[in-house]
Amino acid sequence: MKEVESIGMLKMDFLALATLTDIKKACDYIYEDTGVTIEFGQECNDPRAYELIAEGDTDAVFQLEQGGMKRFMKQLQPNCLEDLIAGISLYRPGPMDFIPAYLKNRSDPSKI
Repeated sequence: MKEVESIGMLKMDFLALATLTDIKKACDYIYEDTGVTIEFGQECNDPRAYELIAEGDTDAVFQLEQGGMKRFMKQLQPNCLEDLIAGISLYRPGPMDFIPAYLKNRSDPSKI
């Protein structure tokens, strides 16, 4: 990434077509097994989904599957999409230093 940026180019990561095919197949299998159609772009308000993430049960979930992120999710206890966005954004070199302050202030916003 740094080498590419140093010559004025932008590095971008895209999901491989094979991954998109796998997602499509998974959606098809879910429909075949349950009759439920998965529609992307819907807001997820399923408390059980957030409970699984907060328990660290995120094997094979992109951005949430590594040990450090699992530990952070257990601390964060996300209960909405905004919590996940904040957590994924913070779990990067640099912003990671602010995780303890974020967790402290999240539990007591008067300290912000």
